[in-house]
Amino acid sequence: MFGELAPVRAVLVRTDALVVVADHFVCYPSGFELRLAVRLRPDGTGGSHPGRLFMGPLGWPPLGEAADNGLRFGIAYADGRNATNLRALPHLGGREQGDPASSDFVTVTETRPAGGMQEEPVPPLLLPRGGSGGGDRWDQDYWVWGLPPSGPVGLVVEWPAEDIVETRVDVDGDAIVGAAAGAEVLWED
Repeated sequence: MFGELAPVRAVLVRTDALVVVADHFVCYPSGFELRLAVRLRPDGTGGSHPGRLFMGPLGWPPLGEAADNGLRFGIAYADGRNATNLRALPHLGGREQGDPASSDFVTVTETRPAGGMQEEPVPPLLLPRGGSGGGDRWDQDYWVWGLPPSGPVGLVVEWPAEDIVETRVDVDGDAIVGAAAGAEVLWED
């Protein structure tokens, strides 16, 4: 399946030292991808090293700890449902609550809502994907399983190590759902 790009972009934080932008919203019938782009001032006066922004393996905090040096990120749907990178991933069948999730969880994708799980989770789920960067830049991709209801989608960031207080910027959830309707199915199975 090819997703459809939504006309959504939001500057979440802009200071003299750094900028955090959410963009590249690629939408599918079961959810959407987005990218957090972090840019530090190139003259060396920017704050933390961007490779440490996302707290742990794959953008998740170490075993549920809220590391103060990491960028905290979450989404909030208009109906009150939300997800953050501070919560442990929902456990798979046979695992105890709080156990680290395995890579099997990534089967929550564009076309398979929850393969390998005993029960389908309640959306939204915020799942880290690849990240890259270096020097004064870092990009971290996330998969958000479950399309939003009509209304705004709140993008929330907080970064204590950089003195960034909790900040929310709303984007158009209807634009995300509209773009999802344009996703192209490559093969009918």
